[in-house]
Amino acid sequence: MGLPSRDVSALTYNPQQISVCNRPLSIDVALQELDGLQPGAIFPPRKTLSTASKFVDGLLRLAHNKLEKELDQGMDEDEPASILYAAHHFKRFVQDEWLDQSTNHGPFVLSMPGLI
Repeated sequence: MGLPSRDVSALTYNPQQISVCNRPLSIDVALQELDGLQPGAIFPPRKTLSTASKFVDGLLRLAHNKLEKELDQGMDEDEPASILYAAHHFKRFVQDEWLDQSTNHGPFVLSMPGLI
């Protein structure tokens, strides 16, 4: 989804002024945009995803983007190493164990249960 301009607060737009830009826009993408973390490089406007694997990869890249670029994450001295270790192993688990590669063929449609 997208707004006509970044120069005006999103809270002032009428819902009819919001358009679909053919990319997934989660709350994480919106928050990273507000924080200046440039998630558009991960989920560029007007670019669709053809497989579930590409969507999951984008979400993992989005999490890494925040971890890498956010200045103050409220961690003490010991936490960064364990968080980086966990993030690496979480990514491996998602890609190698959780995602069913046998069903990873297009077209990909992101379904939101309960919204219909």
